[in-house]
Amino acid sequence: MRFAPGTRFCYSSYGWTLVGAVAEAAAGEPFLDLLQREVFDPLEMRDTRLDDPARPVAGTTRFYWPRAARDPTYGIEDANNPDNSCI
Repeated sequence: MRFAPGTRFCYSSYGWTLVGAVAEAAAGEPFLDLLQREVFDPLEMRDTRLDDPARPVAGTTRFYWPRAARDPTYGIEDANNPDNSCI
């Protein structure tokens, strides 16, 4: 821990990674399968996918440098696709 509970906070996605790991262990199946069955299918979320660097999904958004948005003469320069997974 970075500091005593209740004294400060610092946002981090690692807590959600832990929640996913706990859900996966409790369900006894891969987290992606659990989400597909319990969330995506019931809500008919047909175009929702989680990041998986091993299997890139077609049609995802493109990352770009913010300076291109501020200066239209600059043009769009693709940033490297980040790996937001914890694999």
